[in-house]
Amino acid sequence: MFDAALPTVGFVPRGRDVRAYGGRSTVRLKNLDRVFERDEVLYGAEIKNTLDYIDRDEFEEKLLICKDLGLRPLFICRMLPKSYARQVIQAGGFALIFKWQLYPHGQKGFAKEVHEKLGLPTDSPKVIEEGTLQRLVRGHEKIVGGVSPYNVDQEWPEEAEAEGMGDEGYLSEFESDLY
Repeated sequence: MFDAALPTVGFVPRGRDVRAYGGRSTVRLKNLDRVFERDEVLYGAEIKNTLDYIDRDEFEEKLLICKDLGLRPLFICRMLPKSYARQVIQAGGFALIFKWQLYPHGQKGFAKEVHEKLGLPTDSPKVIEEGTLQRLVRGHEKIVGGVSPYNVDQEWPEEAEAEGMGDEGYLSEFESDLY
């Protein structure tokens, strides 16, 4: 679904299952799902619609692939630990969290059943919601403007630790907007 949606807001697909791009390659074993370009900014994109978080080793390898290929990391995920999001930020990219477990269009009944039985946010939309895409655009516009969309140097409040959230507790105002 995101493959079809990103071009509608100007993200042009430049590669799929990528281990080499723009004359650069990686020695890593995995690949990136996609490469997108918008306003001459190249993103190494990972799109995850799984219930579980991406495995830490896989996540870190994807960041290294982006570095190897000279791409900004873009993680489009149903969920992502805030500590991972912070690493993406520090690598010059950003994450779009869409929260909902998405099923193919026409599977509304199945999505509803999963929601009722497991209590998970599920849907089977025709298209990705415009508001979700606009959050992606806002993140990109901050990067193009030369401003990190995130406050990576912020203090992580002690109350986050006290609430059992550790470094997964707080994000800047803009980061919250990407959720």
